[in-house]
Amino acid sequence: MPESHRSADLLVVGGGVIGLSIAWLARERGMSVTLLERDELGGGTSRVAAGMLAPVAEAEFGEHARRVLALGLRSAELWPAFAERLAAAAGHDVGYVRSGTLLLARDDDEARALDRQIAFRDSLGLATRRLRASEAREREPALTPALRLALEAPDDHSVDPRLVLSALRTACVSSGVHVREHARVARVACDDAGTRVTGVVLADGVERDALADERIASGERAGGPAHGAGPAHGAGPAHGAGGAHGASGPAHGAGGAHGVGAVHGAGGAAHGAGGELVAGARVVLACGAWSGALGGLPSGAGVPVRPVRGQLLRLRDPAGPGLLNSVVRFDGGYIVPRADGRYVLGATVEERGFDVQPDVGGIYELLRDAHELLPGVSELKIDELCVGLRPGTPDNAPAIGFGALDGLVWATGHYRNGILLAPLTAQLVVALLSGEAVEPELLSACAPLRFAGGAALAAAVAGERDAPTRDARRERAASGAAAQAVRS
Repeated sequence: MPESHRSADLLVVGGGVIGLSIAWLARERGMSVTLLERDELGGGTSRVAAGMLAPVAEAEFGEHARRVLALGLRSAELWPAFAERLAAAAGHDVGYVRSGTLLLARDDDEARALDRQIAFRDSLGLATRRLRASEAREREPALTPALRLALEAPDDHSVDPRLVLSALRTACVSSGVHVREHARVARVACDDAGTRVTGVVLADGVERDALADERIASGERAGGPAHGAGPAHGAGPAHGAGGAHGASGPAHGAGGAHGVGAVHGAGGAAHGAGGELVAGARVVLACGAWSGALGGLPSGAGVPVRPVRGQLLRLRDPAGPGLLNSVVRFDGGYIVPRADGRYVLGATVEERGFDVQPDVGGIYELLRDAHELLPGVSELKIDELCVGLRPGTPDNAPAIGFGALDGLVWATGHYRNGILLAPLTAQLVVALLSGEAVEPELLSACAPLRFAGGAALAAAVAGERDAPTRDARRERAASGAAAQAVRS
């Protein structure tokens, strides 16, 4: 099997908001980092996301949801400083807006349900305010006069994911992260004992792209800027990791190994029929909905991740901003305003596998429901129809931390909260890799080992396997103990 000519301290598989954030922070800590992306950096589900930073609005009943809420609240606290640092590193703003969020009820049944939601959030000590319909319309005059009730979550804000992705790309490249776009990972490589990762193997049939290094170094994105509106069915990548539904480009992989397309090597990496082995001391799997499809993992060592389809529309007001200032959420959807008069209307939640073909029914329901609450939406122009694939686990909580194999770290399964959880995920992963202490309650909320087989879990709890450092062994044991507590 051909092997790349240099080994990195860290391989990050996946170039969405999670992988980019981890790669940037790890490089800032002095690690040598190679990032492998199946298509183009930031060209998949992260690019489609609306950018709500809304742990309070997203709060749901149930123990799993409580764990997600705890992670979301912590990550929301990190976002202001994260956005500031990222803007400084990239030289441009990332669209962080302290707008607050309104949850709306259209009729008496929804109003009763919203009152229950208000009581639930009050019981958790979350910052909310019950608004009469007249108070909500004073805040947002364009809302329908038929509105019944609203809940304000003043600390739920938003960010523009496309600006974030563009900034992360710049920050990674300028800090020295070695980026390989169009690098499809087929499987994880392990040692002969099958207990430790040694890197990843790229898919067969990839070809060297001699211009890729030059494009990345210059900051050029092969499909155009990471931000901006773009056409509704443009020439961007079609059917990627949940990217905008374009008219051309590579189709998503059958069953989804980590992408299709050309790759460029590190200092003249070799290629051949056996696939290129990209060596790395440790590997972070941050490849979203495709995380569960990678080969090479022993039985019981994986994390079950499924794609959950979401359709949304990106709209534009020719008259500029002003129709709506706050993020609004309603039964079945949301509208997120941008500062330039653009709006994101989403999103469906569909268990449709890797199908990224949009359909009329889902879009019709979004427009119908939005028009009932915000009649002015009918005057907006359609810029894009987008389809994304959220990565969901069986309990819809993320998997962040050490898995059953030494050297392997999971950062996936963020479901609807990838943008929100990006700063915290990067912080947790890099702390674990650096052998730093991590709060047990955070580990317990997202331990990948809750999905592991009994033998692998017991070994992790006991800390019997070798780890890069004593601290890392201690963190793996803590992760295993946290997973055991979750499972019991």
